[in-house]
Amino acid sequence: MRLREFGACESAVLIDSRELPHNCTREADLCIIGAGAAGITLARQFTGFGLRVALLESGGLEREPDRHDLLRGQFEGPFRGPNDLTNSRCRYFGGTTNRWWGTCRPLDAIDFEERPWIADSGWPIGSAELEPFYRRSAEIVNIPEFEEYEGDGQLLAFNLANRQGRPRVVPKRLYRSNPPTRFGEAYRRELEDAPDVDVYLWANVLDLGRKVDGERIESARVASHPTRTFSLRAKRFVLSAGGFDIPRILLNSDLDRGGLGNHNDLVGRYYMDHTRLLVVGNWFSTDTSFGTRRARHRAEAEPPGQRGQGYQVFTPTARVQREEHLLNCGLVLHQRPARHTKISGSEPYVESYGLASALDGTRLGHGRLQVPQVSVSASGMVLDNVVKFYNEHIPLRHSRVQLLPERDPFGQRRIKVDWRTSDQMDRSVRTNLELFAREFGRANRGRLRIGFRGWSPPYSEQGRLASHHMGTTRMSRDPRQGVVDANCKVHGLENLFVASSSVFPTGGFANPTLTILALTLRLADHLQKTGES
Repeated sequence: MRLREFGACESAVLIDSRELPHNCTREADLCIIGAGAAGITLARQFTGFGLRVALLESGGLEREPDRHDLLRGQFEGPFRGPNDLTNSRCRYFGGTTNRWWGTCRPLDAIDFEERPWIADSGWPIGSAELEPFYRRSAEIVNIPEFEEYEGDGQLLAFNLANRQGRPRVVPKRLYRSNPPTRFGEAYRRELEDAPDVDVYLWANVLDLGRKVDGERIESARVASHPTRTFSLRAKRFVLSAGGFDIPRILLNSDLDRGGLGNHNDLVGRYYMDHTRLLVVGNWFSTDTSFGTRRARHRAEAEPPGQRGQGYQVFTPTARVQREEHLLNCGLVLHQRPARHTKISGSEPYVESYGLASALDGTRLGHGRLQVPQVSVSASGMVLDNVVKFYNEHIPLRHSRVQLLPERDPFGQRRIKVDWRTSDQMDRSVRTNLELFAREFGRANRGRLRIGFRGWSPPYSEQGRLASHHMGTTRMSRDPRQGVVDANCKVHGLENLFVASSSVFPTGGFANPTLTILALTLRLADHLQKTGES
């Protein structure tokens, strides 16, 4: 039964959950909770597959204040300002892709590895397992093949200038969906016309109910209004509501026993988010090709419809990360052509919190160092570039999402996010910045003046969280170390799965969307192969 029409096409209809009878029961083979990038992608994989699919979305087709208010909660951490929980998520069809910038990239191979210098690191799957799914994901978000930019002329030129045999820093590509793929707009008609997919709007999942044996989920309790609920029974359930709302649903379910899948007190723990350090220093150079024009970060930089090539980011090599025990990171040089700064030959290649490093990388004490003159323009003027830094977050058990006593209008407990950092992250940022400065200097590309002073105010006011909510239902082989297994199935439950960055054990520095899609496609293949088991 489909109840409400939207748009001009008479055949295009969606289910308005507010018009369902109170306390009714609906049936499906597969219930997908959350209609963002993961949920919409998963539903599309089952079109024409012969199963009845229910895709549940808490909101409607556009932002509504009452649904947006459900996102309210508390945030604690060293960064303030834009980290308000209501600004990092969208509760309407398409999810957070409704405000996504379109930046994406696969995780690096080292991000999947167990790294002895990073506690609780390591995925139960490797990068090779996701490679075919990354390729399929690129089509979904409309970005080009990855390899064609990994070995481009910029990389070759940098390595030749470096003259060190094996490079320590390499440029890579952050790709950009052009314009950003709004999943709600891009794939709405396809799902509306699918005879085997029911899209429920204004369907707010309150909790999940077990069967008597406790090993299977029997139904989802859903509310379209605080006084109107219905049940959706299904053979299998997939949570795709995001890294905050998935632990919220699990913790609010079976509340008396600590929540679903939480027998080892891991649901909501190990919360990670990428840190975007907006001004960690300045890059002085006359080489206009060495860096990123600010306009490339915006959708208007390339003609709509063409696959966006994105922009350049510098990273430490995997070898250097292992040798120096570093976290992964990305450094972006944003050019400001209209602003010029004069520098002298006595400027150090790197000046950082009282320490200076020269061409040979020697660590020195306080003060300045005379270094050979670098190439400058005839006028002695050089471009002043803003240096931005994207940092990997290490998994910390006490960085977590938990429930508050306060309840929302549907009676569900709101969340508190306690985001933690560590001295190890601070040291890694400093070491990585010095590494970049030394390597750029050796390549005679210019000078990097570092302004990073750590996480404490006032510097932390320049930092931002990227709203990449990862780790809160982490993937593991051992149930004592995570919430889901290698197939994204919740440990201890036969028919409950997760499609989200919440399953990431570690997150590298890259935006998570492409990896979310790759994991979702992999999960779809698994569900199709295993049938109803």
